[in-house]
Amino acid sequence: MFSLRLTSTSSNPISVGYFTADASALSNADYRPTNGTVTFPSGQTNATVRVTVIGDNLVEANEQFFLRLTNPVNATLLVTQAVCTILDDDPKPCLSFSRA
Repeated sequence: MFSLRLTSTSSNPISVGYFTADASALSNADYRPTNGTVTFPSGQTNATVRVTVIGDNLVEANEQFFLRLTNPVNATLLVTQAVCTILDDDPKPCLSFSRA
């Protein structure tokens, strides 16, 4: 989940477009791609964009993808991109041995 925040309230509704983009994490393999528009009603300063992560049982490195913001209405973007890191939560193999 990405949290979006305005620097101050507005008497006008504010909207911004968003879309996900691959980095080391790949859409439809590591996360579900999404796009759309998020709207902040007048007087509200917080909104969220949800992105579904796809779990697997592979032991792999942490992976990343981007959320990019575009086409703001009634606002200016200070940041246009955020990075999401998917932490590898799969069990790591353990090595055990006994003395001969």
